[in-house]
Amino acid sequence: MVAEESGGKLVLPEKAFVFEQPNGESCKFFDTAPGSSNPPVFGYYEMHLHFDEVSDSFWEYVESNLRFSEEARRLRPQSPIWSVYEDKAWERAQQMRKRIGVTDSLRSDCRNDSG
Repeated sequence: MVAEESGGKLVLPEKAFVFEQPNGESCKFFDTAPGSSNPPVFGYYEMHLHFDEVSDSFWEYVESNLRFSEEARRLRPQSPIWSVYEDKAWERAQQMRKRIGVTDSLRSDCRNDSG
């Protein structure tokens, strides 16, 4: 995606791990090359010819997004978007478990746990 969009002028690092690509126009990644167990997160946005550092570390990025989601849900708990997110998260969790060879299924009460 990055190389295509930039006409080959920009290439992801050889050991980049892309963990978020919400659409075909952007992505978030970190470099898995040795040196850090909690590397900075970079973003690519369509038509930019550079990578932007979006967080000092992967876990900082995750925690920041969780805080944002928790606050959004607190402010609009009845929004129908939450069931869409939950369904997608459930599907991804099942797919990841299958890929890594976990054969037992997630407990159904995990899905309905409101915390």
